Amino acid sequence: MIPGLSIIGAGKVGSTLARLLFQADYPVRAILSRTFENAQALAALVDAHAVHTGQEAIAEADFGNYAQARTRAAAALRSGRGVDAEEMAAEAFALAGDEAQARALSQELHQRFPNHAPLNLASLGATQAAIELRHDDAVKAIKLLEAAGPYDLSEFAEMSPIYARGQAYLRARSGKEAASQFQKILDHPGIDVTSQRHSLARLGLARAYFLMGDLPDCRKAYQDFFALWSNADNDIPVLLEAKREYQQLQ
Repeated sequence: MIPGLSIIGAGKVGSTLARLLFQADYPVRAILSRTFENAQALAALVDAHAVHTGQEAIAEADFGNYAQARTRAAAALRSGRGVDAEEMAAEAFALAGDEAQARALSQELHQRFPNHAPLNLASLGATQAAIELRHDDAVKAIKLLEAAGPYDLSEFAEMSPIYARGQAYLRARSGKEAASQFQKILDHPGIDVTSQRHSLARLGLARAYFLMGDLPDCRKAYQDFFALWSNADNDIPVLLEAKREYQQLQ
């Protein structure tokens, strides 16, 4: 497993270390410096901007803004081609319906890092599962994610296999199994703390409770989701869909 690293200090020593680690395919996820300008300059050299843009692409896809997701994923690849940026772009393309790009990036990453288990089994597994869900094959998506289990909570996976598995179980109308996946995300708020999937897990939980016939908990989960999204733009597709679903419960 290749760990993600943070660099403290963007001076001569920190900059040299960051560049050497990046050249050896160690993902540099964060840079801390006394000045924003130094951190920004070093980030440009080690793909930090590309990684951030890749995260934005996945978020847009999760929100249902698929055109924006594809645009941000392409922008991430223009900014850098490190392992983090590419695997995030691949997942975003898969979620947003660009199967060709997602498969091409997945193949390239597997060829570059054939022995990187969290990448191949967890991150790329989630990407492949997203493709299968686009083909409405929840059973195959669930099967693809079986090998990801040991890496569900790893830093590299960033909960993508858990979230994808939850979505697949929803599509398969397996409410209990879906609920367990979304609850797993809620039980680990310290993993990828700024991820949109912490709040979206509450929406997934609401949908799982509906499938289970548990309407009181279903309504509460929707209400918890809406409370977290109270300041969100009203035209976000996933929010509009959630509101329609909730209205049908009344």
